[in-house]
Amino acid sequence: MHLVYALALGTLLVVHSQRKRSLTPGGGAAAFILALVTFTSPLYFHTLVLLVFYLSGSRLTKYKTQIKEGYEEHGSTARTATQVFCNSFMGALTVALSTQGFASLNKGETCFSWSVSSAVLTWMYIGHYACCAGDTYASELGILSQGQPILITTLRPVPRGTNGGVSLLGLGASLLGGTVVGVSVWAPCVVYLDPW
Repeated sequence: MHLVYALALGTLLVVHSQRKRSLTPGGGAAAFILALVTFTSPLYFHTLVLLVFYLSGSRLTKYKTQIKEGYEEHGSTARTATQVFCNSFMGALTVALSTQGFASLNKGETCFSWSVSSAVLTWMYIGHYACCAGDTYASELGILSQGQPILITTLRPVPRGTNGGVSLLGLGASLLGGTVVGVSVWAPCVVYLDPW
């Protein structure tokens, strides 16, 4: 049943990405493969985290596009297969490695009943997407900062849109991105403890 669910949800994700032009065709194919691995997890929050990251990140990428296109290093808003793999491969890998530990859970056991290895891999998964969301939120919102950013390596002012440029708005957005992913796991796990 998980495979049917994963195929359907993965297909919807790719269709959405092509309609919104948030992924290139190659990016859509890569997203479908990695989504299948994630969506077949027996624990719902793996799916939830990936969807929260993808949908919120895609929305922010399209936010004030005309302004962002004025900055040379920002580039295209459609993500390529390379970008998709960079953002999602490690997440999918942790799901694949932890599947056996999750399969050993009995019906009715809670989010806090996993083996140590499954728990570590789960925290790696959450941390991975929290970092990815922090990076995406920071780059998509930080570029809109009214103040001049500073380069993280030299602490000297640089033009907006420069890779490595840091602003207060970008730092706040990064914190928000990580928090959004954390809350997307924590809230359902506390409110609804049955992982099945």
